[in-house]
Amino acid sequence: MHICTIDENASLLRIQQCSEDIESMRWQARSEQLLLTFYKSALPAISVPASTAVQAHEASKALLRDNNPWILGKYVPADVRADGNCLFRSVSYCLYNTQACYMQLRLLCLIEVLLNPAIYDSNGSHFYGPYAADKWLCLPSYSSFVDSLSQDGADSDMLTVLAISSVTHKAIQTFWPLASVPGAQSPLTKFVLGHNVQNVRQPIYILWSVVTYSGPSTHGVNINHFVPLIEITNTADDYVVIDCVSSQTEQCNASPIAPSPTEPNENCTDTANANVCGQELPGVFLSVKQSISILDGANDNILENIPNGSKSNAYFVINQKKICYVKRRVLSGSFMTTVVHGSRSAVYDCITSTQLRANCSYVMANTV
Repeated sequence: MHICTIDENASLLRIQQCSEDIESMRWQARSEQLLLTFYKSALPAISVPASTAVQAHEASKALLRDNNPWILGKYVPADVRADGNCLFRSVSYCLYNTQACYMQLRLLCLIEVLLNPAIYDSNGSHFYGPYAADKWLCLPSYSSFVDSLSQDGADSDMLTVLAISSVTHKAIQTFWPLASVPGAQSPLTKFVLGHNVQNVRQPIYILWSVVTYSGPSTHGVNINHFVPLIEITNTADDYVVIDCVSSQTEQCNASPIAPSPTEPNENCTDTANANVCGQELPGVFLSVKQSISILDGANDNILENIPNGSKSNAYFVINQKKICYVKRRVLSGSFMTTVVHGSRSAVYDCITSTQLRANCSYVMANTV
């Protein structure tokens, strides 16, 4: 039995040899696409690398420490080979836990760009809208972009990011690490959605970076590399579980570091079957203005912790110096509230266990 595979380098070269005529390249791209279909060539299943297993790129870490240290609190810049294919290697590593798919990604991007020219031609009427609307974003001409994309090891830009998003069906968030105008975001920091990409969850994070870095310089920093940013996985020690009800009859075990629950008041029972007493809501979530007003005037009925039990159509004011924000998720139809970091007081509101908001808490710091 003979197993046939596609040589992506050979396919890329066959298209590149037609570079004198874009239309000839397009015909060859269609031919290569048919070969990929015939041999059932496809990208591997997604396998996201764990942040604890990532070999960090030290130059990127140093660059971020000097310019955007907050990124290091959320992501690990991974080391990838700097051979001109670093953007493709970065995406390959983010999605498949290996750099080996970089050439397959370059080939697929070239076919995508040749067969859908209107999206990638900055002079066309169907050019990608967010790029067209950004007057500060400098992009190559369509023909220059195609020529560069067809060459192994050629540099990449934001048009390449758009093409990669299209072929992987994944959103991509790029970060430019240097400050340009105070208070302004660089045109190279962008959230990119490719051709027919519908899902914006779990995007690929890519950092514009450097191969080497020796610290701040009066001559500036030469950004000449891409590295993937791998999101840091939170461990159990990073969270304090305040309350968690997994069913009407069984409470799940709280974290050993969880604070003890607030004692219920005389008008309220604290069981898994009873609604924990709180300030009544009119059947809708609180607005930001209402929440701030409540926090500003809250002197009584301030709880030290979120009480146990089911919570419905009520809000609570919590005095928690170690709370900055709260993440909520549904566990077996009930709340699991996870608390991270620090400030003074917060108001939590809920209608039912099935009516949740992505940000359903408001926090007032000591300075307010």
